[in-house]
Order: sequence, then structure tokens, then C-alpha cells
Amino acid sequence: MIHIIIPVHNRLCHTIDCLESISLHVKSDYSVTVVDDGSTDGTADFLNNNYQTVDIITGDGNLFWTGCMNVGVESVLKKANIGDFIISLNNDVTLTECSIEELMLEAKKDRKSLYGSLSLNGRDRDTIVTSGTIVKSWFFNITSHVYKSRSYACLKDYSSVKVNILTGRSVLYPIEIFNAIGNFDSINFPHYGGDDEFTIRAQNFGWGLSIVPRSIVYVDQAATGQNPTVKSVTLKLLFQSVFSIRSTNNIIVRTRLANKIVPWYAKPTYIVIMSVKIMLTVLFSVPSSVWELFKKQ
Repeated sequence: MIHIIIPVHNRLCHTIDCLESISLHVKSDYSVTVVDDGSTDGTADFLNNNYQTVDIITGDGNLFWTGCMNVGVESVLKKANIGDFIISLNNDVTLTECSIEELMLEAKKDRKSLYGSLSLNGRDRDTIVTSGTIVKSWFFNITSHVYKSRSYACLKDYSSVKVNILTGRSVLYPIEIFNAIGNFDSINFPHYGGDDEFTIRAQNFGWGLSIVPRSIVYVDQAATGQNPTVKSVTLKLLFQSVFSIRSTNNIIVRTRLANKIVPWYAKPTYIVIMSVKIMLTVLFSVPSSVWELFKKQ
């Protein structure tokens, strides 16, 4: 049995597309748990009325991604059997015929591993989006995102790739891993970073991590919130970029992550370089008009 957990906050149209792709393409026995974290667009009512087989857990809006996964896993563990699997699936993702089946084929070869799908841009259905990361140097904070921005059609090798970090967008977890290493850390990493920390923790406990290029999902990048189009930037937006729970540049969460996952000898240089990267990312996202505002203050 495969237990699919989908964290949700609004975006009902995406959730419907995701659920429809599951019913269309998943051939194995499966269950679906949607963790609706305080949606205000009628998500829970719509799912209750139209998807009676979907288990719905409601939150108050403060669970965020990692909290949703934590609650979903706890719920699934109460009913799961030995040999089952859990899949984390974002609601901005739609499956293909090969999405789950290819992950399961790999899992049958080795249950002591986690397997992630390769994400493609849902608009052109060819450009590869970040799905997994290889750490080339902890000391110098050098990473490589597997196949990022390349054309899927032009890949010459679709074999599985070992990585150090998996993006939780579409990942298959053997059920026993949660008894072995615990649940997602929603206290320290409520939104971004929860998938990174969990998969690195798994690796530290001896579990393998692999991207399976034959397993593809389509992701709506406009819905991820990671590449927003900002027409005007205010001091408030700058502050949120560095400190908001929903920001990938949250320096507090990123520092916690570094302290937890980076080897002791590399922590100082890693954190310094990380901080510089964050500031450069924020600064280069600010239009020149905003710098004119600063000059006048």
C-alpha cells in the first residue's frame, strides 16, 4: 500500500488537478491524506463533498509544509502495515503514468533508500526543475542541483542518480524509516528546510537517496512561491525575504539547518558563505528604484 500525503494551503484548483492525476495514473493500491492547513478557499468542504475516499486533516494555518507532513505521517503510521510506503506530494504537482511505478521499481531493488521523482516545468513539460542536490563541498558551501534547467528530452542517461538531499515535492519513503529515524522536524523547520533536514538525517542513518529520472512529475513553478514576480519592493518585503517562514532565504531557518546538517569542521565557513549568498540573492532581487528610495532616506 502507498500512502500519499499532500500538504495544502488554498490553491484548490491545483489540489483538484493533483488528485485527478493520482486517480488517473497510480496503479498500485493507495490511500490519499490531504492535510489542509487553514485554507480559506473552501478546500476542506469541496474535498469532503467530492472526494469521499480522501482522508482530510485540518490545521489552523500554522502547520506549514513540514508541520503538515509531520501530522500526515503520524496519521498514516496508525493504519499502515509493514512493507507500506509513504509519498510526500505537493499539490502544485501532477503525476504521469511513470511517476509512482518507476519509484516503486527502484524500491523493490532496495528498501533502504528514499527515491525522488524528477520535476519538469509544467508549462513546457521539458525543462528540469530542482529535484535533488549533490553536496560537492560542505567547507565551501558548493552544491550541484541535478540536471537543473536542462532539457529532459535531451538527457542521454535516465539511470538513477545518488544525491545528498531530496526535494520533498515527490518522494517515496519506506514506512519503516519513520520508526528508524523519527518524523519530520516541524519545530525547527516549519516550512522550507524540512525536507532537506529529513533526507540528510536519513542519509546519516545509512539510508540511500536517489533521484529517479524515469519517474517524472510536472510542477507549476508559478504556484511554488519560490520565484515570485515582484513589481515593487518595500522595506517590509525585504524584511520578509530574510525572516518570513515562507521564504527560502529565511536566515534563521537556514542557520538552524546548517548547524544541524553540516559537519563540525565546515560550519564556520559554510554559514559565512551561506549568509553572503542570502544577502546577494536579496540585493540582486531589488529593483534600482528601491535603491533610489534608500538614498533619499
